[in-house]
Order: sequence, then C-alpha cells, then structure tokens
Amino acid sequence: MDWHDQKLIAYYNKFPEEKRLDSRHGKVEYRLTRHFINQAISDMGAEGQSLRVLDIGAGTGRYAGPLAGEGHRVTAVELVRYNIGCMRQKWTGLDIRQGDARDLAEAGLGQECNGSFDLILMLGPMYHLIRDQDKAQALAEAARLLAPRGRLLVAYLMNEYSVLTYGFGQRHILELRAKGQAEKGEQTQTERVQGEQTQAGRLQEEQAQEGQIQEKRMQAERLQTEGVQTEEQVQEESDKIGSFSRDHRSKGSLDASFALQPSPGDLYDYVRLEDIAAFDREANRLIRGRWEKAGRDSQEESLTVGAGRSICGGNAPGKRGAPQLIRERIFSPDGPANYMRRELNALSEEEFACFLDYQLAICERADLLGAGGHLVEVLRLSEK
Repeated sequence: MDWHDQKLIAYYNKFPEEKRLDSRHGKVEYRLTRHFINQAISDMGAEGQSLRVLDIGAGTGRYAGPLAGEGHRVTAVELVRYNIGCMRQKWTGLDIRQGDARDLAEAGLGQECNGSFDLILMLGPMYHLIRDQDKAQALAEAARLLAPRGRLLVAYLMNEYSVLTYGFGQRHILELRAKGQAEKGEQTQTERVQGEQTQAGRLQEEQAQEGQIQEKRMQAERLQTEGVQTEEQVQEESDKIGSFSRDHRSKGSLDASFALQPSPGDLYDYVRLEDIAAFDREANRLIRGRWEKAGRDSQEESLTVGAGRSICGGNAPGKRGAPQLIRERIFSPDGPANYMRRELNALSEEEFACFLDYQLAICERADLLGAGGHLVEVLRLSEK
C-alpha cells in the first residue's frame, strides 16, 4: 500500500460516505444508477435470476447491500477498513473482502474466478485512481472477471463540474490556471520523483491535522451527550470539519483547454468523454496482451473459470480474437442536480419526483453528457 492509498484511507475515515446518497442530489444519482443496474440485468435477459455480482470499491455497501437483499450473490471489495466495518454492521448476505481495484487477486479473486461475475459495479475507484494506467489496469481487472454476457458499470467524475464548482464557484480558477501555465514545460523524471517524495513528506503533516480534526469531532460528540452543545452546534462544527475534506479535492492545475491535470497528491481525478474512451482503449490493449500471453502459454487449453466457463465462450486463447470491452451505453446519473442543491431541497415531493423523471429522460442525451458531476459507462465483452 503506497502513501497515496494511506492518504485516501485517512480521508474516508472521516468522510461521511454512509450519508452521501441521502441528500436530494444524492438520491438522483442513486436512483438513476439503480435504474440502469436493473436495465443491465434486463439486457442480459436475467430478470428474476440470482446473479453473481461484484461491487468493486463498494464503500459502505449502498449498492451491494440491496442487491444481496434481492437474492443476488454479492461479493463486495473495498479498500477502506472503516467502510468495511460500516458495511458489516448494516448489511447481511455479503461476501466482503478488502482489496484494491488494480489487483483483485489480492482480494482472493485470482485466475480461478475469471469470467465468474454476471454484473460488476465499479462506482468509486475511478474517482481516486490518479494515473491513467491505473484506471486502465482496473478496467482490465474487471474485464477478467466479467462473464461473457455480463455487464460492467463504471463511474467517473467529470472535468467541467470541478472547474465550475471548485474553480469558479470556490474562486480557485486563477491559481489553477497560473499553476498550469507554470507547469507548461515538461517535467523531468527526476522532478517527478522529487515531487512524489515531497508529497510523501506532506502525508505525515496531514495525518497530524486529521488526528486533531478527529479529536475535535469526538469532543463535540461528547459535549452533545453531556448536554453542553446543541445538535445545531454539533452540525456547525461538522461543517467546519467537512471543509477540510473539500479543500483536498483538487490541488492540480489547468491546461489551455481548461482540463484539470491532477497533482500526485490529489485524491480525486476529473475526466472528459475523450479520456474515458482512451481508458477503454488502453484497457483493451492490456486485455489483448493477456490473451496473447495465455495463447502462447498453452495453445490447446482454454482459460478456465470458476463456473466451468471461459472468457472466450469456450474457445482456446488464440483460436479467435481476444475479448474486448465495448460500450453499450453511457449516461449521467445526476445531470444538473449537484449544481442546484438548494433548488432541489426546496421542491415538494411531487416536484422532486418530476425532476427524477426529467433526469431519466435526458440522462443519455449526447449534448448533455459530461456537463454533470458524474458519468457512468456500461460495458460488455465482445470478441474481435
């Protein structure tokens, strides 16, 4: 586990992940994502069947738990132990494992599990995998475990959302742009290494800050228990603590096209549609390389999987083309919801239900993709 993973774990130890989707704008994201999970099951012709589901980066089990309750056999992989603890307390019927999206064999999902999962969710890891090659590796790992007729749902954070909210809304735009201009010259390998070492040194300072924040939170909760502080005062203190988290969203820079370029220490990465297409291409290159290697290792044996299937549908590696990830659909689960939180909170229940209908109606429009906070890509395997 590298220092970036340690920093991410420290962040989620205090981030209110369990409550993130309880807000009005969070409900939009959740309900539309669930709609398309059900749509993926329908597209597989698997309504009413008990599927093998893998939730990579399961968080506190918001998607994994209900799917298990519906009768599916769900394996949940999560990096952060705190989230795993929350998941175990709230949900039953889950096979919960600690692991990293880039190497799922470490979570006990090795070659024997190839092609074993009908539905794979990856609705969080891409937010935090800063390097493009790590994103492609995570996609290739998910593809390795995906059944021939299965579906993979992958979520991303979008560039324009961060530029508008963090850049302009929180007035960091000039510093981001100035930093981008200063970094226009290409860094040498030595500079990159030095930058990573500097970031690693900063981790210790941030951990000390986080320890102080956690101590303040515990003190606030203790004071409320003793009747010294009101619930409103505790919430106010919590909002102050939350601002520390928001400050860590982007410390990168902007290039000339206003694309965010993350720094090594950033916890979030923001992308555009063309970036997502590039990740898919690189993942398919990795998949093809694995396939060719398997063919060289054994021209006669298929790459067997746990349920007696193979990721090539029963054909030996090399006899036909390597399986490739292809896009079935892409949609925005939240659209403008994150930009209009105050307006959503003011709606009546009937009006909010109408907004959900609206977002569902426009979430796949090409002219609106990428403008919201998130995108979800639905992928399947196809031989070429």
